[in-house]
Amino acid sequence: MKKKWMMAIFIVVAMAVMIDQVAALGVAPSRDLIDFSPGQKTLTARIINNDHKDMRIALYPKGDLEQYVQIDNPIITVKADESEKSFTYTINLPDKLEPGTQKVGIILVELPETFVESDDNLLVSDENAILFANKKKDALISATTAVIYQLGVRVPYPDTYIESGLYVTEGKIGDLFTFTIPLVNRGEKATSVYADIVIKGPTNEEIARFKTETITLEGLKEGKLQYSWKADVNQGSYIAEAVVHYNGKVIELNKKFGVGNLFIEIQDLKVDSFKLGGIAKFDVYLKNQWNEPIKDVYGELKVLDKDGNSINSFKTLSTDIPSYGDATINGYWDTTGVDVGSYDVRVILNYAGKTSEKLFQTVVGIDKIQVGSTTGKVTGDKGGGSNISLLIILIAVLIAINIGWFVFFRKRMKKPPVSTG
Repeated sequence: MKKKWMMAIFIVVAMAVMIDQVAALGVAPSRDLIDFSPGQKTLTARIINNDHKDMRIALYPKGDLEQYVQIDNPIITVKADESEKSFTYTINLPDKLEPGTQKVGIILVELPETFVESDDNLLVSDENAILFANKKKDALISATTAVIYQLGVRVPYPDTYIESGLYVTEGKIGDLFTFTIPLVNRGEKATSVYADIVIKGPTNEEIARFKTETITLEGLKEGKLQYSWKADVNQGSYIAEAVVHYNGKVIELNKKFGVGNLFIEIQDLKVDSFKLGGIAKFDVYLKNQWNEPIKDVYGELKVLDKDGNSINSFKTLSTDIPSYGDATINGYWDTTGVDVGSYDVRVILNYAGKTSEKLFQTVVGIDKIQVGSTTGKVTGDKGGGSNISLLIILIAVLIAINIGWFVFFRKRMKKPPVSTG
């Protein structure tokens, strides 16, 4: 009973040590894949010495095919100046294995400096924890670092067995979207294959339905099904559901894809009820151009002087915007010490890992903040007029007077001279 408790404790310790030290030892490639055929195959992989230190590595097979694996050199010495070192093993496959991908691992264990082959045994628990038992002392003495290299043996099916996936090229509204279904026949017999594809919106409503061509896929061969669809839909997120048909069997696939870009438009910026030196409330008007709700939308407003330097910045609270919906977020600017004049306000909207930006030109007055578009047009309150409007009127009057004088003198110059004789 005492030994069992000691074993359990050492397993926990060993697993913790392995997690902490695993970066010191590596293997490349981490996995290989071969097609099944009876008989011997010799393969090679590499031990990676990440810490560039002297070490001894023990290798042993573990898994369903471990009885077929023979490692040429089960203990390999790696020097500090060797960044990597190869090892070779042989797998002698039987005449028959179960269909599918059968796997076997080769575990690489860094041996402790105290390990002596004549005195110590390497122990492996069901959890792959690595321990060492000293034969003379009858005690567990160490835990160590280990990594696993994996070999997959792909065994064909006697009839037909297809593996497939679904890929969608994305674009904007009106583009042709290509739906590609790669196919691999893991069986030994040929079969005909086609797919039905349905496009659905975010609320599961059907948008479009189509069928691919039918192809013949030979045994142990690859192929693909394709269909191009013109996306005459609103921009947003959609789901493609495909059902692959072959030999009385079906494979169900689905893929989420987007038309256009997820985008929230900053439509307008307004300020009401303002007095210089007080708190200015900025209302930012937003429009969700996507067909799904967008959560946790918030903005940052930066006030810039005429030289483009930031003199203040403030954030809004976050909000959720429904699909194709509108929302307003509010930011507050303390104008204590701010002078009357022109300022740019840069609105930066944050949502779903994206940002939208828009620059507004503003004129700060004594009792109002006029907000214009990014073109510099400023719109004020109705009534009262403005100095800018008066100046435009005066310039127009002067131009009209000058044109009148020009026409008057031109007509006088064209009159025939008066005869004196």
